[in-house]
Amino acid sequence: MDVPVVLVVLLSSMSSIPIAYQVNKLNLMKEPIAIVFVGFAALTLATILPVWYIRRKYVKVDPIMYACITFSWSCVIDLLVGLEFDGYVTGFMTTYFKEGEPYLFTVHGALISYWDAFANYSMYLLMIYLFCQGKSYREVGLYWVGSLLHTMVVFLPGNLLGDYDVKWAYLLNVPYLLVPLFAGFKFLKDRPMHIKSYMHVPSILKRPKDLCFVFFFIAAILLAIFRGMIALGCDSDIIRSYLKSYEPYINDPTTYPRIQMLIYLFYFVIYYCCAIFGLLVKDQSYMTDWSIIHAGAAAQAQCAYIFGSLHSKTASRLHPPTSGIPAVWFWVVNLGLLIVPQLFVWRCKADPDMFGRTYTIDTAEPVRDFSQYETPRSTRKKVY
Repeated sequence: MDVPVVLVVLLSSMSSIPIAYQVNKLNLMKEPIAIVFVGFAALTLATILPVWYIRRKYVKVDPIMYACITFSWSCVIDLLVGLEFDGYVTGFMTTYFKEGEPYLFTVHGALISYWDAFANYSMYLLMIYLFCQGKSYREVGLYWVGSLLHTMVVFLPGNLLGDYDVKWAYLLNVPYLLVPLFAGFKFLKDRPMHIKSYMHVPSILKRPKDLCFVFFFIAAILLAIFRGMIALGCDSDIIRSYLKSYEPYINDPTTYPRIQMLIYLFYFVIYYCCAIFGLLVKDQSYMTDWSIIHAGAAAQAQCAYIFGSLHSKTASRLHPPTSGIPAVWFWVVNLGLLIVPQLFVWRCKADPDMFGRTYTIDTAEPVRDFSQYETPRSTRKKVY
């Protein structure tokens, strides 16, 4: 029976549930350095089968597929992290919270774990499926790069700046920063050649959709600067009023929301400026690729921020407003920062001649089975 690779990866990733339970039950992670060795050992053993299986079925396997297989296993671990934090399960991650990564036992830690368990996990399985089917997985990969990179650039500094005892288990997060960086460079390096278009492009004033996106990016720049000033500790009457009435969650003591605002200020603003330039000047072939990366980062950022502010374990004084203009402002701003980047991807893909194309980097090449062409021995004619 020809079992799909995706099914093998899915089933092998579920082995993390009994492994996590037994490791926690046997108290194998009392020493911080032991947590690192146990984590890497469990991850290696659990991924041997799916890696062997995909290599057995296909001649050429993209290295990114190995990352998808490996990270799929940890996605189920992250699901246990979120469920145990919210009290739905117990006895899986208790020791790890205490001796390994205590910063995961926070609202932000739980929410990025849920995101990894559902969003990133789905993308891993989808990329593996598309690769094995010989279809394009590059767009999903770019979205995943933005999603995971943004998770790490907020999470890793937040762990160091917060009131947490950072231990050896912190190193377990390093691959989740380096691998998407490698994948992102690989995807962008293999971008298809863009053929310059000599077709006349109307003025931005005659393209109402693009003009709306320009206005959005300008507003996003101004908002990012304002919220960045809040994160940097600017103290004025208008900022104190804004924090109290509109977005009190920025003041969360875990520091993750503040770092989120700084990421918007120092990184997203650069993208917003490039996007405006790409809308005003034609033949900017980077637009589609970077719009996908930004959409993945924005989706992860806004989901973590919105649900973090609403979470029952977040202090009530940090919850978003529920009525009046402040409530409308909160939802319009944060849903806009979530939804509009997804719409901008659609806009860029709708006009590849102006914004660039995407395509599959590598497709799976099945191992050829010649047994079906062999003549059965009983039917062979004897030659004298």
